[in-house]
Amino acid sequence: MQNQKHCFEAYVKTVQYLAGVTVHQHLWREVVNLMINFFSADVAAICERLEGGEIVIAYEKPENNPLRARFSEPGVKGMIAEVLDSGFFATADLRTEENHKVLFLPITSENRTTALLVTAYRSTEELSKDHLNTCLAIAGIIGTTHSRLSAESELRRHRNKLEELVQKRTSELNETILKLEQEVMQRTRAEEALQKLNEELEIRVAERTEELEKQREELAMQNEELQETYLELEMQTDERLRAIEDLREKERMLIQQSRQAAMGEMIGNIAHQWRQPLNNLGLMIQSLPLVHRTGEFSQEYLGSVETKAMQMIRHMSQTIDDFRNYFKPDKEKVLFRVSGAIARTISLIEDSFKCHHIDIRIDATEDPVINGYPNEYSQVLLNILINSRDAFLERSVNVPRVTITVGTKNERAVVTIADNAGGIPEEIMNKIFDPYFTTKGPEKGTGVGLFMSKNIIERNMGGRLTARNMASGAEFRIEV
Repeated sequence: MQNQKHCFEAYVKTVQYLAGVTVHQHLWREVVNLMINFFSADVAAICERLEGGEIVIAYEKPENNPLRARFSEPGVKGMIAEVLDSGFFATADLRTEENHKVLFLPITSENRTTALLVTAYRSTEELSKDHLNTCLAIAGIIGTTHSRLSAESELRRHRNKLEELVQKRTSELNETILKLEQEVMQRTRAEEALQKLNEELEIRVAERTEELEKQREELAMQNEELQETYLELEMQTDERLRAIEDLREKERMLIQQSRQAAMGEMIGNIAHQWRQPLNNLGLMIQSLPLVHRTGEFSQEYLGSVETKAMQMIRHMSQTIDDFRNYFKPDKEKVLFRVSGAIARTISLIEDSFKCHHIDIRIDATEDPVINGYPNEYSQVLLNILINSRDAFLERSVNVPRVTITVGTKNERAVVTIADNAGGIPEEIMNKIFDPYFTTKGPEKGTGVGLFMSKNIIERNMGGRLTARNMASGAEFRIEV
């Protein structure tokens, strides 16, 4: 979702930017700059084919980049020539000191591929479909802009030529009139010749006026076409804005469903936390009549029962406060220790795990500090641990065990949560973070827990949440 939003915003900025490019600007330089500034490309270049068939780099940024030498290789030159000939895009993996995903995008102007936009991204993953579609759309807009600038340049050339002809004709007319005036003063018999010249002049002016009127009509038609294009762009922009609003509404619904699911889980955990204290309170109350009948009832005994009962009641009250604070959203980022977030989360589900004989082990070689949202981070831990518990119950594992490992890597806090519940089926591994995807059935799962967890870690806290299968079960890895 975040990738779709970013692609759309970059597309809108590109359309707005190219709509303002004039013939006084270098189009290829502007295109290369916007691909680097708006689409975060590491390298961008424009390739053109000269009349002799030679393919050259018209403009690139940064200059003398590490991929430039690769463009002269036969395979890459052949791919560039093929895209220029066919008009279809292509992708390639080029390796220098790092891996680069390279897009070869044709730029079509007046139904003819006139140039090639090459963009490179430093990545080990495939480019997303949204990013590719957006880049193809941008290449189309660049071709349209190139056609528009060519038309504007041609129009400017014709107008300059027209002005030169008018000036030339005006100069000729002035010279003719001067000669006629001199001839009138010298010869009265030249009136007939002068009249003839005047008639010819009127004919030429009429013809020229007719030509100018035709050119004016052509300019009016071109202006009307530009206005229609602008209206179409406005309609497309409105449609995309409505789509963004729909996505935001769906996200709000997902958040609400996630909160409702968390509240249901909270009530279940509170029930586990309260069951033993309530049982003990019941036993204490039942013991009072029995002790009274035996004659051993005393003020000291009553005080002892009262003290124990109040301790249990305070413990139950503290449980409510802990759960209420746990689900209270964080407003600002703060520094917090990972060990504290883990301990607080385990305290909420400890009784539930003990009830099902699930062993939790913690292997902490370090105690890193994170700048983020502690309650949201704890909610991610809780979602993963609850999924492990449900997997144990569903598969009836004999010795269920969860291992939490804490450490650091590249100055980032790393927490892994591994279980021995058998792992995640490979056919659904790439779907577990999708919204509404669940294997528990509608009565047990909403399919938003892992989706919201990934959003919390990656979008809200700038980290990464991944999953993989180990020898005996699944492992979730949180890096922040």
